[in-house]
Amino acid sequence: MSLSAPKPRTTTALAVLLALGLAPSDGAAQPAGRPDPTGSARQAPGHERRGEGRDAGADDDGADYGKLDRKARFARIRDRARERREKRTERRQERRAELRTRVREILGDRPLTPAIVGELRTHARRVARLERLREIAAEQEREALVTQLDELLRAERERHEQWMARAKERAAMGPAATP
Repeated sequence: MSLSAPKPRTTTALAVLLALGLAPSDGAAQPAGRPDPTGSARQAPGHERRGEGRDAGADDDGADYGKLDRKARFARIRDRARERREKRTERRQERRAELRTRVREILGDRPLTPAIVGELRTHARRVARLERLREIAAEQEREALVTQLDELLRAERERHEQWMARAKERAAMGPAATP
């Protein structure tokens, strides 16, 4: 057995002993991390104090929430979340209405088949992932990647249109040809 790395239980036990002030304070048995600036305790690696780090109080919209009192800050955050939720609901309803129209155009009065439902789910999942990746690449100003993702989106939309065209042909042939 190697003596270089302590077992997890040993580390936890040392942390408890340190918290109680019963462990030796020579530093040999100290947990990993850096001392707290106040000197009262040790912080885990990567830990930042409140107000330090990323923009220190600035939010995505550029407003400095650090100067607002707590209630006003949370009210503002809550209002922005409500607005995003309402926009999402509107977009979802629009997309659903558009999808219903397209499917009715293809199938007419025939019911949805499991194959068509599966294709619609697959297409939606792929497009959502590619669009999100494109947003991230655009934020990072990676133009070559944005161009590549645009090409992938175009290819996925073409593939989906071809699949739906074949489904329309099968639906026109009758129920025996529909999968």
